[in-house]
Amino acid sequence: GDVPVVVCSATEGINVDKLLSTVITVHDSWSKRIDTWILNRWLKDTLVTSGTTRVGSKSLKVKYITQVKSRPPTFTLFCNLKELPISFDRFLKSRLQRDFQLEGIP
Repeated sequence: GDVPVVVCSATEGINVDKLLSTVITVHDSWSKRIDTWILNRWLKDTLVTSGTTRVGSKSLKVKYITQVKSRPPTFTLFCNLKELPISFDRFLKSRLQRDFQLEGIP
């Protein structure tokens, strides 16, 4: 994901407060827990706007998503395929980061 960058100087005292604020924000994101029902509502809305994903002759059918741990936030997606297409995996990761403010989190 995108990593926040703060230009600062401890010797000059420039942006030190902004650096600490950014560290706290990223730490809070690192520890974030998202309820399964919120994730599934988000997933439903995201899938409606993304269109159908196909792998060969099979359409991707997503059942649900859940967060299995935090630090870092880790999610499991249940669907009819053994492996998600790389482009769809990247799409979901970037949307999760954007929609749940997980910037700076892998």
